[in-house]
Amino acid sequence: MRKQLFTIFLALLSSVGTLFAETYSGTCGAENGGSNLSWSLDTESGVLTISGTGSMANYEYDRDKYNYNQPWNNHLASIKKIIINAGVTTIGSRAFCECSSLTSVTIPNSVTCIGSGTFTYCSKLTSVTIPNSVTSIGFSAFSNCSSLISIEVALDNNYYCSEEGVLFNKDKTILVQYPGG
Repeated sequence: MRKQLFTIFLALLSSVGTLFAETYSGTCGAENGGSNLSWSLDTESGVLTISGTGSMANYEYDRDKYNYNQPWNNHLASIKKIIINAGVTTIGSRAFCECSSLTSVTIPNSVTCIGSGTFTYCSKLTSVTIPNSVTSIGFSAFSNCSSLISIEVALDNNYYCSEEGVLFNKDKTILVQYPGG
């Protein structure tokens, strides 16, 4: 009997958690770039999805609020996984800065530019794969990612390469990012 009551209790608890899960959405395109981008965040799974075509906006630090002005700013701690769908061409500067629970990001072959500070302070991010389409990675794109142990680059990328998880320019004359982990 106790086992059955415990099972029922767990089922009810699980249902209550589902009742409080929320989905947030909005737009995240560059102001003048003709972008048609939208975002959706499922707070239960922690999955942020960026969809559409064009460039993401760059996000600036708001000193008055002591945070970055990403459209999902109020939910930074709940983002665990980011899926960027094909069609997105630029990931804006500081777009995912301070996503402290982020462990996984998917960057499609349509992305050509990763902005400055894009993944700064993503302390649980462990690895990133840069597709062959990326031609520009901004300053400190992966700084202060204390768990980052590997940045891999597609072998056919003409601008960047990686060796043992360390990010270099293609001819290895510039160290772009040494993983913090």
